[in-house]
Amino acid sequence: MEESDKQPSIETRLTALEESLMHVERTLRELNEATCSIQDRLDRRDRMLSHLAEETGPLEDGHAEKRTLEDDRPPHY
Repeated sequence: MEESDKQPSIETRLTALEESLMHVERTLRELNEATCSIQDRLDRRDRMLSHLAEETGPLEDGHAEKRTLEDDRPPHY
């Protein structure tokens, strides 16, 4: 057997490399789509949290009225 018979041809190797590259490109595209989807969800949650923080801001800052046990008494007392 000659040396060239033992090793795959350059065309075979090139085809294998092209197939690998296509697989890597597809995987990269899928990962990019997943990353973009996750970022969109995070952005929506950030907006929701900001909105909630604006609504509850006075409670966190201590500007809300202080409640006592008497405030929680039923009205018939």
